[in-house]
Order: sequence, then C-alpha cells, then structure tokens
Amino acid sequence: MNFDQISLAEKIDQLEQIELNEQEETNEEVYIKLMIFYILSDEAMKAKFLWKRIPLRLKQSNTDLSKLWPIVQNFVLRKYAVAFQLANQLTNFSNDELRNLFGHFTERMREKIFSLVQEAYSSIRIKDLANLLQLDEEKIIKISLQNEWEIDESKTFLKPKKVPPTEFLQINNRLQLENLTKIVSFIET
Repeated sequence: MNFDQISLAEKIDQLEQIELNEQEETNEEVYIKLMIFYILSDEAMKAKFLWKRIPLRLKQSNTDLSKLWPIVQNFVLRKYAVAFQLANQLTNFSNDELRNLFGHFTERMREKIFSLVQEAYSSIRIKDLANLLQLDEEKIIKISLQNEWEIDESKTFLKPKKVPPTEFLQINNRLQLENLTKIVSFIET
C-alpha cells in the first residue's frame, strides 16, 4: 500500500464527504481511516479535532477506534516511543483492510522518525534509536546499514548518512502578499 500526498488528500476528501453525508450514522471504519490519513499527511490537529467530533458511543465502546486513539494522541504529542509501543501491542483489527492500513501507518511513521533522526543527529546510540522506534537493536542495525549509515567499532553508536540539503524554493513575495490580503479581507467581512 503506497500513498503519496495527492492520493492521501483525495482519500481524505472522500472520507470527509462520507462523514458529512452520513453524520451520526458514519461508521467506525471511516473515522479510523480518516484519523490514520490525517497523521500520514502531517495533519495532527485535524486528527485531534476529528476525535472531538466522533460520536461518544464510538469512543466509549471497546472498538478499534478507541484502541487507535492513544496511539494517534502520542504521535500528536510527539511521544514516539510510547506511540510505537502501543502500536506494537495493537494487532487485532476487525478486518484485513484496517489491519493492512494500520501496518502501513506504523511503518510509514517509523520511516518518518528515522528520517528525522538522520537529519538531526550526527550520531546516536543504537539502544536509544531502538527505544525510540520500539524495534530490537538487530533490526535497527539492519535498517541503518540499508540506509548507508555507519556503525562504530564497538557497535554502540550509529552515524547517520548526511542528506544533502534541499534547495529552497524562490518565494514570490507579491503573490504571498496578495494571498495574505485576500485572507485578511475575508476575515474582516
């Protein structure tokens, strides 16, 4: 299952439309997918507000949604180790589609955090990275070597491969000013 940002946006739009049309009758699966897609597309606040508008009957029952929320909540709070620990414990979804989607979600979030570590650290203890991603140290070493990271002789530290800096896009100041003016005038009316 591979989602790019465009297909994620389309899926989110479709699910939001279903939610709007069905309102109180929206089933749990729509909310689960929407919450996962929000997090995958870096829309943490939308996931948080989605939780607030989900009917109480779905939140209080012992459902897949009520098990997913603490994981999403910890991602929103940037408590990644806790989120991955909870994700490792959640294995029984009501259907295969949700199980596969959740597996993709967990793997994609690990990739994102791994990438953040690669950008932010010049070296990191294997034990610390294993704790952060909630994976065993051997798997961390394997993933790191696949990503061309270096390992020290004592096999204690990893040295991430430096990613070349991305080029900054030229910003059209006039266009930005026009957009800002439109927004402000819209708010004032």
